[in-house]
Amino acid sequence: MVTENNPENSDSGAIEAFIAAFEANRELLLNMARSYTKNMEDAEDVLHDILVRVLQKFRGDDFDPNFNYTGYLYKSVKNTCLNLIRNNKRRSKNNKRSNIADRHLPDQVERVIVAELSNIMQSTLESMPNGIFRDIFRLRELEEFSYLELGEELGIPQGTVMSRMHRARREFAETLAKNK
Repeated sequence: MVTENNPENSDSGAIEAFIAAFEANRELLLNMARSYTKNMEDAEDVLHDILVRVLQKFRGDDFDPNFNYTGYLYKSVKNTCLNLIRNNKRRSKNNKRSNIADRHLPDQVERVIVAELSNIMQSTLESMPNGIFRDIFRLRELEEFSYLELGEELGIPQGTVMSRMHRARREFAETLAKNK
């Protein structure tokens, strides 16, 4: 890892130290960003965003010439890439939802599909062997109780509700698979 030079203690010297650290480590930072983003364009965007954000955020008097700018840059690249990945996943998930919503089915077809899914879900629930899991699944998924509300309703701690809900979902999936 290349380290930055620490020029004189003036304001412009501190900014120059930051830019020197950026330039000295640019290729390594770019490779790091590319390993997260999986493409060069996004990696370059990450580096550009970091440079612009830092230079806009800090005034000359905020820069400390003795600060470890190199470490800061590596941490910034990592965090910016993780945020980018997280945001892309959210956008992708939202796009999938909107694509499904954009498909306009005739009302009659939609009602038939909803009725069929409801019948399948109901028959699967009725054929679940464990009544405790069936009840907790029905309350959480169909009646949309929160974990807190479920705990109060059933008189059990919220952690127990979560554990039972996990097992209920697994049992529901297994029952659904058997009934196919």
